[in-house]
Amino acid sequence: MEQTKMINENWDLGSLYSGGTESQRLREMITCLKNNIGLQIEIINRLELPIERNNIPDLLSLLQEIQEIMNGSLEVDDFLICLYSENVEDTEALYLLEESAQIKTDFETLKSSIPTT
Repeated sequence: MEQTKMINENWDLGSLYSGGTESQRLREMITCLKNNIGLQIEIINRLELPIERNNIPDLLSLLQEIQEIMNGSLEVDDFLICLYSENVEDTEALYLLEESAQIKTDFETLKSSIPTT
């Protein structure tokens, strides 16, 4: 019977957001995600339905923004989960995880505001 080797890898979290919970870049990303979700909801609310052919570029731009928000949200959330796993006593990481959970909730609101007709 062959033995399975365990691979122990440590991710270099500092390569994503240097400084961990103190990272200015991380905080800016969280703020940017929150603001951009609100902005995209406003844009969706102003959409005139049905979408006319000349509005297709605006719609594509909107969808690209939504994709970028989703990617950023996943990156931040994964980073914070790893950061908190390294030190479960890091209360700031826990606080930021709660903010990340709110971003995910807001993102769901954004998705549900997209018209389906």
